[in-house]
Formats: sequence, C-alpha cells, structure tokens
Amino acid sequence: MRWLLLFGGIFLFAILWFGYLGWWLWQKVTALAATAAELERVLASAPSARQDVGSNGHAAKHRFDGRGPHRRPAGAGQRG
Repeated sequence: MRWLLLFGGIFLFAILWFGYLGWWLWQKVTALAATAAELERVLASAPSARQDVGSNGHAAKHRFDGRGPHRRPAGAGQRG
C-alpha cells in the first residue's frame, strides 16, 4: 500500500508539473505570436527600402561585386 501511495503521489505531481509547464509554454508561444504579428504590422507600414534605387533601377552606391582584397587579379594595385 505504501508503494501505491508513493508512486501515485509521484504520478500526480508529474501530471500537475507538466500541465503547468504546458500552460506556461502556451503563454510564451501566444505572446511571441502576438509580438510577431505586431512587428509584421509595423514593418508593413514602414517606408519601402526600394527608395534607394536610382532612375536606372540600380542602387549604385550600395552595389558590391563580391571582390575583396583576396579576389583581386595578380598585379592589381602594384606600382610601375
């Protein structure tokens, strides 16, 4: 009888504990979803980043061709 009470108490505690954890996690998930929806609403009302694009359709000052110092051709930047 003592074992039944012991394991029954542990089982009841586990059910209550995991129920509480599930409720807590649900609160966090719904808060995160509300934050994401609010962020999406704010970003949708923000001005577009495409305003940087010039008349030719290219944002020339923001272009990057992928060449860094390690990708220059041999002899580039050498004097005389």
